[in-house]
Amino acid sequence: MDNSGRAAPLRVSSVLLAIHAAVVLILVATFVVMLRGPQVDANIGAGFMMLLLLPLGVPWSIAFFLPGVSGHQADVIIAAAAIVNLVLHALVVYMVRSHRESVSR
Repeated sequence: MDNSGRAAPLRVSSVLLAIHAAVVLILVATFVVMLRGPQVDANIGAGFMMLLLLPLGVPWSIAFFLPGVSGHQADVIIAAAAIVNLVLHALVVYMVRSHRESVSR
């Protein structure tokens, strides 16, 4: 709350970070669940999740296309790249917010 007793407005950066976190965490959790257990046939669901997670991890997910990367290595690269970008997004929001607060004082 601010001095007038009204609730402080939500910042756009906080809303975008929350949306980014929700999307990444839901997709990664779904991806991990789909990878559990033995697969007799092609795991189409996990492949679809990979396609959704791949752009969320750019530029780190480019390593997915390196020669010799396959199987579980590819799965870890895709999921970890999306999480790394989420952490970087949170750090940028924190740094910008702390810089603005220090400038406004």
